Amino acid sequence: MAKNDDELLKLQAKVKKLEKINKALMDRVESAIDLQGNAFSLFEGNILLQREVAEKSKELEEAKDLLLQQKKSLDAVVMISHTNAAGVVQEVNQKFCQISGYEREELIGKNLKILNSGMHSSEFWSKFWETIKSGFTFRGEVCNKSKSGDLFWEEKVVLPTFHEEKGIIGFIAVSIDITAKKQSERMLFHQAKLISIGEMASGIGHEINNPLTVSVGNTLSIKKELLDMGFHNNSILEKIDKICEANDRISKIVYGLRTYSRDDTDKEEVISINDVISSTLNLVKDIYEKDGVKILFEVSPESLFVLGHKGKLQQIVMNLISNARDALEEIKKKQIIVKCESDDQYVTINVIDNGCGIPQNVIGEILNPFFTTKRAGKGTGIGLSFVNEEIKKIGGELKIQSVENKGSTFQVILPLTQKPQEKEQAEQDENISLSGNVLIVDDEEGIREILADILEDIGLNVEQADDGDTALEKVKEKNYDFI
Repeated sequence: MAKNDDELLKLQAKVKKLEKINKALMDRVESAIDLQGNAFSLFEGNILLQREVAEKSKELEEAKDLLLQQKKSLDAVVMISHTNAAGVVQEVNQKFCQISGYEREELIGKNLKILNSGMHSSEFWSKFWETIKSGFTFRGEVCNKSKSGDLFWEEKVVLPTFHEEKGIIGFIAVSIDITAKKQSERMLFHQAKLISIGEMASGIGHEINNPLTVSVGNTLSIKKELLDMGFHNNSILEKIDKICEANDRISKIVYGLRTYSRDDTDKEEVISINDVISSTLNLVKDIYEKDGVKILFEVSPESLFVLGHKGKLQQIVMNLISNARDALEEIKKKQIIVKCESDDQYVTINVIDNGCGIPQNVIGEILNPFFTTKRAGKGTGIGLSFVNEEIKKIGGELKIQSVENKGSTFQVILPLTQKPQEKEQAEQDENISLSGNVLIVDDEEGIREILADILEDIGLNVEQADDGDTALEKVKEKNYDFI
């Protein structure tokens, strides 16, 4: 019995030992199973993460491409510069280099003062720096000078950049080139001035023309009456002739004013070159000669005609003569020569001065808008640009020849056109005789009286009316052969 008990105890011990071993094995199996599950979960999570990273990378690449496209678009339109707090350039974009004419390497480390055009006052720049150094944004139009010397305008926004501890550490400027816009504005302003001057000149011309007609008519009437009476006092007749010459001079000036100021339409007409130059010189010749400027006009022996607008062609000639006069300021013996040359196809109007001449390094720039070699207040840089554009519009060309300290020649080359057909005129009979009733209608009494004297001399019965209402009343009461 005891032996059996001992064996049973040994067997129980073995069972317990086996149970422990089994339990340990089960624990290991469970642990292995858990590790496999975790590994699978980790593997699965890694795959999902890789997919998400791939998607985000694709979105990032797309965003990067879009940003590059936007930067490229900005570079094509917008000028961008980054400076430190002292205005020294840290970075510029391609558009900035294109407009300024400088390479990037030429600008980095340089102060933007190298672009100063001198067009803005010291007060302007003081306010500019005060604004941005106070932490505010500057917005405005700024005129700068490129490397070649050309002026360009910017619509500019300048923003300060900040550091948490140091404060303002620099500035970013974003600009667009508005040179073309400014040119258009100046051209429109110039044209508006011409229109206002033209309206004033037209009014002056009209106001002068009426009393001039009275003066001319009465002077010729007095001379005729004196001669009819057999009066031949040479001294008095010479004085009358001088009055006639003065009236003729005034008449030419008035004609020039009215032609210069007239509102040209788009319709072109056949224009006499000699007539245009003569009428233009009549406006300024006496004024220039009082200032010591001698003007010579070598009239073409043949009639030359071009197709264009008479008023604008006058403005072209006037601008060139005005420029020639300005070039003579420092010259003692001042002279301007205007002459015409022609071949089978073209006429060339030469405006020649013996002035200071134009430096060769700027002669190619003077037709650019806003470019001027004149001192401040003497020129806008618009005149020659306007002349050049108007000449091109009628198929012509402007050429310039100049030698410093000797003078300049401006040549306006225009295509010739055929002379207009002249209407046949009946031979005038000095002893004209008419009969019938005539009604003169004019608000100027002096003009009515002059016309009345002339018409009565040729046999007409004359009545007068000083306004339209009076004329209508007379027409209702009586039949007139001429009104």
